[in-house]
Amino acid sequence: MTLGCPDPEAQVDTKRGMPPLETATPEPEKDTQPAEEEGLWSARVAVYVVNAALLAIIAGYVDAVSALRYGVYGGMMTGNTVALGMSLQSHDWAGVALTATVIGCFLAGTILAQALLVATHRSMYNAVWCCATLCCCDLLHISGQRSNYIGVLTALAMAGQNVSSAKGGSHSLNTTFVTGNVQKIGEGVYNWVLGHCASREFSLEKQRETVIVGFIWVGYMSGAAVGAEIYYLSQDHEWSFSPAGGLLLVTFAIQDWMFNKFVEEPAKKAP
Repeated sequence: MTLGCPDPEAQVDTKRGMPPLETATPEPEKDTQPAEEEGLWSARVAVYVVNAALLAIIAGYVDAVSALRYGVYGGMMTGNTVALGMSLQSHDWAGVALTATVIGCFLAGTILAQALLVATHRSMYNAVWCCATLCCCDLLHISGQRSNYIGVLTALAMAGQNVSSAKGGSHSLNTTFVTGNVQKIGEGVYNWVLGHCASREFSLEKQRETVIVGFIWVGYMSGAAVGAEIYYLSQDHEWSFSPAGGLLLVTFAIQDWMFNKFVEEPAKKAP
């Protein structure tokens, strides 16, 4: 470019008052329309709540009946761990052996349920053996077996229920970790009371989670009350676990339907 002789490509467009844009490539118009966001409450969320509440009812029910019949908790490993520590302190070696076995069986059930879930991607396979395990507790009780070690079967079943409810369905909430769920309720209430600006991370998804864990807590407590009532009303405490096993099959059938409708089908339709 020579001084005093402007480059023709840099000359100003007299009509637009700006250099020509021969090299500019027009960008395709982007769709700025925001995606329609699902509200706090919808049909999908309602199904989630029902599913999570049913699983919590089962967990509370089994924990109550197993504590009354066998002196151990089927799904609440916090309580069993506390009992293990107390037994160690008092040199109650029979109690140590029982609670340690229950915790070990819960670990074994977790491994089995996880392996089935990874292999099949369906909760119903775990539901079948969990239901059968709970029914075996009743059958052994009816046959005259009164050993507290039968309670280890409830730990196996609740491990399978817990793994499948936390990872196999459309939600990832834990229906037996009551302490963590109460903490989530407290955090949600704090953000609601002080306004959503109190926490920028209090998204719509977090609000839904607070609602769901609230129903989970109520369901767990209600299940424990119903389980204790049925235990005391049943003749010789027979068939106390079987209702929970049947409800487990129904609940996981709902969960698999949810997974198919809200996760797999949208994934197939996605480009």
